[in-house]
Amino acid sequence: MAADNEEHEGASVKEILIEACRRNNTELFNEVVADIKDEDELSRLLNETTTVMGNHLYHEAASRGNYEIIDLLLDQPNFECDPVNRLEGDTPLHTAIRWINSEPPPSASSATPSLI
Repeated sequence: MAADNEEHEGASVKEILIEACRRNNTELFNEVVADIKDEDELSRLLNETTTVMGNHLYHEAASRGNYEIIDLLLDQPNFECDPVNRLEGDTPLHTAIRWINSEPPPSASSATPSLI
């Protein structure tokens, strides 16, 4: 995989990472991470990659409840776990809470055991 500042066809490394976080694609994420041998370069890439709306990778995963990707992100060396996004000034925790609050509550019939 080409370094992000090299000329290449198709999606950039940053775009691939964003897509992996959006789709909870752990295989794609691991493939990209495995190709980056320099720990400092990997940390820089994971911490500085943002969407056009100013969301970091962690925000993208948190906004969709993608726990598997979040777990992989938090396992990376020197990963910044509390970045602030540009639009709302939110941390990933704020974003995750927004996602949780947007999910419909479980129905009473599925949340409680049948008494009959």
